[in-house]
Parts: sequence; structure tokens; C-alpha cells
Amino acid sequence: MNAYISASLDLYVSKGSVFSKQITIRDVNFVPFNITPFISISTKVTRYYGDGVQYIMGSSIITPAIGLVQVDMAALETAKLKFDRYVYSIYLTGATETVEVVSGQILMLTF
Repeated sequence: MNAYISASLDLYVSKGSVFSKQITIRDVNFVPFNITPFISISTKVTRYYGDGVQYIMGSSIITPAIGLVQVDMAALETAKLKFDRYVYSIYLTGATETVEVVSGQILMLTF
């Protein structure tokens, strides 16, 4: 299960709004990666790397054969975020390993 790449992708979130984004996991050739062997997906959101405070970001596998996943945050959760930068990671777990496949910053927007 090591043909994937760990990608960087920044997300833009509006404070107090529902956030949802579909992301395609790709392999080293930038081709959609079949994530069927992975049994679960999880996320971690903090204000900065190493911060102990975590925020809730939901995650789900939409179409495993083409590596399509979705992350989302409820309006109540985005309302908790200050106008700042946050970091997030998306992890896939298989039978023998957990791998970070996407990470980046969450940038809070104001309208």
C-alpha cells in the first residue's frame, strides 16, 4: 500500500458555515489511487502542528476505486475557529498500517 503520495492541499473555510470538500487521492503518477484496501479514514485538525486542541472534521470514503474522499465540518464547529490558520491531516488505515495521504492548512475566511 505504499504507491500513494502524501499531498498538500489548503482548504478555505467560512466561519460559522457548513464546510464540505471532496478530494481525490492520487498516486505518484498523479492518477487517482484505488484506496479499496484501506478500511477507514480519519482526520485531525489543530491550530498548529503539535497543538493539543483538536477540532472536529468529519471524513468519509465516497468512491474507493478512484480515491474519492470527503471531509466536512458542521457550522457549529467552524464557528469555534478563530480567524487564523489551522493545520489538518487525512489518514487512511489498512489492515497493517495507517498513512497520512493529505495535509495542509485551513484558512478562515470572513465575508
